[in-house]
Amino acid sequence: MNLHDFIFSNRKSHRLRRHILFWALFTVGFFLQSVVPSPKIISNALFSVVFFLPACVFFFYVSLVILLPAFLKRKKFNGLLLNLILLSFITLLINYIASSVFVINTCDCPSSLIPFSKKLGFAFINTSHAVTVGCLALGIKFLKNWYLRQKENYALTKQRLLKESQLKKANIYPSFLFRSLDKLYQKIISNSTDASTIILTLSDLLSHILYECKDEWVLLEKELLIVSELVNLEKVNEAGKWQIELTTSGSVANKYIPSLLLFSLLQRCLIEMDKGSIEANISKLKIDIYSDELFLIFTMSINMQLNIRSSVWSELLEETYQKLKLLYNNNFQFDYKISNNGLLLSLKMPLYDKVQENLIESDTEQKKIIYESA
Repeated sequence: MNLHDFIFSNRKSHRLRRHILFWALFTVGFFLQSVVPSPKIISNALFSVVFFLPACVFFFYVSLVILLPAFLKRKKFNGLLLNLILLSFITLLINYIASSVFVINTCDCPSSLIPFSKKLGFAFINTSHAVTVGCLALGIKFLKNWYLRQKENYALTKQRLLKESQLKKANIYPSFLFRSLDKLYQKIISNSTDASTIILTLSDLLSHILYECKDEWVLLEKELLIVSELVNLEKVNEAGKWQIELTTSGSVANKYIPSLLLFSLLQRCLIEMDKGSIEANISKLKIDIYSDELFLIFTMSINMQLNIRSSVWSELLEETYQKLKLLYNNNFQFDYKISNNGLLLSLKMPLYDKVQENLIESDTEQKKIIYESA
């Protein structure tokens, strides 16, 4: 059992341990605050615990078992306030009775000689303790439930976006295949010698996509391999229309990256570029790996009015941004600038080693705990 299980798990054994620990600490604190200078300092403090602690337990569990689900969870704050006042009044009566018994056992005198104000004062003081611990329990439980709902919403959102990402990944194949096969057809009918090269490159590329990129995370070297093959394919497909240069540096050994992240970003950019009547274009893709980070710079110089479709480009790049945010939270930098002269895109993101596999497993376990606690 780890700390997260102890705090958030809804299993009976964990809940029992939490309550035992809470009341053990609270009893010690209640005993210490009851220690006041008197001839029977220890016995009086013990009597205080015996007679006044039950009212705290009563207020605590009525708040959690009745008021929390009936009013706080449903956000009926007026009803919650009225019922807290009523519960406080009932607790005050209980503590007044307990005060009478407490005074008899600690003052060695008849209860009739004890002023009403003194017994009521004891009742008020101990009722304030009960109200404090009850409201504290409601606050903690409310915040805990809110935190678990946020985690559950995040898990559900992540699951939904990952499914959408997988669907979009599937959409890569039709658009990519149609465009590549169309280029291949044009090469064949023109008796170009590049047709055989396109067939071999396309075959290798599809083999990597279909059989080696099924998992959510893949080795960086595999991702860079299919990016390189895509660049080589485009060089043949668009020979004379535009130039694309790819440069990489750094060690890629045992580094993991989201599957097809770079490939899908590049191929979408290329498809969008192909929609325009571009007379001359030079594109450069530079990827540098430093330690556990990847730096990507993609530039396009285009002789066209790119701002005509600037909204399309923004939407296209926004999809990549949302996927990065989903997988890395805010631990990345993704910026792009669109102008009449072209596109400048920069990306900085962390790379994981084999430990990432354990992170994925722990994330799955965490989702399991969240659903158990909900």
